[in-house]
Amino acid sequence: MGLSLLFVESDKYFRDAISSRLNRNEFRFFGANQIGAATAILSQKPIDVGLVDLSSLKIEGVRIVEEIKRIKPHVEIITINTYDYFNNSIAAMKAGVFDDFLVPVEINTLIRSIQAAGAHKIKLEKKRRPLLRKCQDAMMAVAFAEVGELTTAQIIAETGGFSHKPEEKRDGQG
Repeated sequence: MGLSLLFVESDKYFRDAISSRLNRNEFRFFGANQIGAATAILSQKPIDVGLVDLSSLKIEGVRIVEEIKRIKPHVEIITINTYDYFNNSIAAMKAGVFDDFLVPVEINTLIRSIQAAGAHKIKLEKKRRPLLRKCQDAMMAVAFAEVGELTTAQIIAETGGFSHKPEEKRDGQG
């Protein structure tokens, strides 16, 4: 299955219409109508892309964008809006949205943007992993050092994990 999409829209009929147009093999679709439902889904599901309708949610839509970015900063967000609430688009862009569409939305263009946002999120996560791995290795080295396994801790710190077996290092260089 493809990308996980959270669509926050107060109009259930519009949300359902967009959902029905998306290929179910390409997207896992989660719908919410307000900030509480959106944050509940974010805490329970791995979301790749958020789609937020600023025109129906008005200023709450901007708060939803900010909340999504606070809870899961790597989720890319696309907003839909009308000219009447263009100031909300500007506020949402300052909060870090990936793309913004004005109504009427051409569905194929929206789908391409969702795909691009998902690809961008995956790219950012891949860049982040090496730093995360280094932190995990450092924590593992500290844990071994705390229990007196200094040689093992040194190997982990120097090699970034168990790329060499601790026994070999002890016998040959320890």
